[in-house]
Amino acid sequence: RAALRRRLGTTPLSALDWPSRVAMIGRLTAAVEAEGIPLVVVTHQAAEAVALGHRMIRLDAGRVADDGPPLDVLARWARGAGASA
Repeated sequence: RAALRRRLGTTPLSALDWPSRVAMIGRLTAAVEAEGIPLVVVTHQAAEAVALGHRMIRLDAGRVADDGPPLDVLARWARGAGASA
């Protein structure tokens, strides 16, 4: 994780205000679709993951806890968090 963080820096959109973040998400989405290239985004923001991702990998204590479409992963996590609360 430390090597990945050094390579990527901080989460790429975290320094932007919300309107700028939304605009950048739109630009990134358009560029990725136009070029047909993969994009890896590391974020703590569920909205960013849903907007940008076709696939989400949720980590827990540095290990893969879930993998799949973003809304499915978030729904399973929410059910699990609610069940353990």
